[in-house]
Amino acid sequence: MRSSLIFTMLAAACASATPMPQIEARQGGPSATVYSSCKNKGDVALTFDDGPYIYLKDISNTLSAAGAVGTFFFNGDNCGHYLLAPRA
Repeated sequence: MRSSLIFTMLAAACASATPMPQIEARQGGPSATVYSSCKNKGDVALTFDDGPYIYLKDISNTLSAAGAVGTFFFNGDNCGHYLLAPRA
């Protein structure tokens, strides 16, 4: 009984919810570009939020062992931590 009531309340809340405006409309400028595929066949793109941090060497070694090439981009806040980053 209680779960039915909770389910009904959630369903009603979801049904009456209005979608949020697009980021572009809220911020007054274009939103970020989303890429869903790579230009070159066989390429793969991976992203790391605030990282790959301590896993950088392991990821680099894994890429090298597979004969793959990796490019890592670091923002200004984290750049000093990776001055001796391994090459993949």
